[in-house]
Amino acid sequence: MSRRSRRCGVTVLSYFFNALRARRTLFHGCAGGFALLLGAVSLPIQAATYSYTGTTYDIIVNNTTCTIGNCPATYTAAMHVTGSFTTASPLAANLSNVDVSALVTSYSFTDGINTIANSDPNARIDDFHVSTNSSGAIVSTYSIVFDRWTTGTSPHGAGNRLNEISLSNANSDAENDEFCVIVSTTDSADACNAFGGDSNASSASSSTPGAWVMTGGPGPAAGIFWTDEGNLKIETATLTGTGIKDVVTTGLTAPAGVAVDVAGGKIYWTNADKIQRGNLDGSSVETLVTGQSDAFGIALDLATGKIYWVDFFQRAIRRANLDGTTVETLVSSGLVGPLGIALDTAGGKMYWTDTVKIQRANLDGTGIQNLVTAGLSQAQGIAIDPGRGKIYWTDNAAHRIQRANLDGTNVLTLVTGPGQPTAIALDLAHKRMYWTDAGTLKIQRARLNGKHIKTIISTGLSDPVAITVAP
Repeated sequence: MSRRSRRCGVTVLSYFFNALRARRTLFHGCAGGFALLLGAVSLPIQAATYSYTGTTYDIIVNNTTCTIGNCPATYTAAMHVTGSFTTASPLAANLSNVDVSALVTSYSFTDGINTIANSDPNARIDDFHVSTNSSGAIVSTYSIVFDRWTTGTSPHGAGNRLNEISLSNANSDAENDEFCVIVSTTDSADACNAFGGDSNASSASSSTPGAWVMTGGPGPAAGIFWTDEGNLKIETATLTGTGIKDVVTTGLTAPAGVAVDVAGGKIYWTNADKIQRGNLDGSSVETLVTGQSDAFGIALDLATGKIYWVDFFQRAIRRANLDGTTVETLVSSGLVGPLGIALDTAGGKMYWTDTVKIQRANLDGTGIQNLVTAGLSQAQGIAIDPGRGKIYWTDNAAHRIQRANLDGTNVLTLVTGPGQPTAIALDLAHKRMYWTDAGTLKIQRARLNGKHIKTIISTGLSDPVAITVAP
């Protein structure tokens, strides 16, 4: 029995085997899913931070008879340039040697001896040109130069001394106690355009470029993220379904749930027996938790730094810290086959689907309540809108999407059709819901009332399982 057919009919007792076989025959194409709502609020554009780590210096010239400024200043081969700058929103994609100095809200860089930061009134941006790739990451040509005056007052003149840190795609350089020859009065006001060296000055350089890492912002590809068990991929696109990009394409055996920490610049996912995460562009993949049986739906509580997930085969709900430490089993009895999980962090509740019922409990697993126990065939994905007091879920065997009050009352069918809706996610800012359909191999969206259904992705899908929204 294949992994995905196991989720088309769930049972733990031999009494249900015949029913399970019947469901498998009728709904052989269905796949499990979940929906994640990060604290049940939409995710706004966040500030983005670009961090730089340079290589160690391989060319060093230290001062010999230092009598002025920072004396003595001795660079070593163990030192290198590090630092970061922040922008109010991420840099645009496909920039080509563009001056972005006006977008920088803060910066701080150190060369091993000196630190140059925007909080210092003597610090200046001399140059800030960058290029970015299609994901908005800094690549290729860039030239970033920071000055810090150590003598004189503004406006500075020739002969005043300064420290300088410069970064480029070719190398990184550090200068200490150089004397300025030409002070800019136009493009970079009160920065030094040219300096000279004497016995008071020291310098260090690395002949290979460093590396940039971006964190925060909506990430290299904001919009929707989904898992595809058939293609063994995690992918992303805009909220309208355009600009489809692969995020993770290697190391996946059964990608099921997916969750996004926009501000932290991370994507989390379940992958059969483990929980993993990486940067929003799919780089720097980490395995956080191992030893699971069939980890499926996943949700994040960013306020307390927790990951929550369900394990289908072990019939359990667990949580851990965001780094995978301190794994706790919250619910381990009374479950048939949990698939989806969503959190109401403000209300202190977690909600989950368990085949023919929908339940909730406190975030520590206590106080379990049955919410919907009738009329369900295969409840899978789940999402919540605490502000409007609603639960949304998919029932792929019944080919429908439904919602109810948070206490399970007033069940309403919103969408019906020939497909098998698996996962659901809410974009509360735009009052839309998104879902994956493993029957028609589509990703669709509609208003929160189920009206104005639109197919946004209809090609390239093999077995879409989970979906989340990161607007």
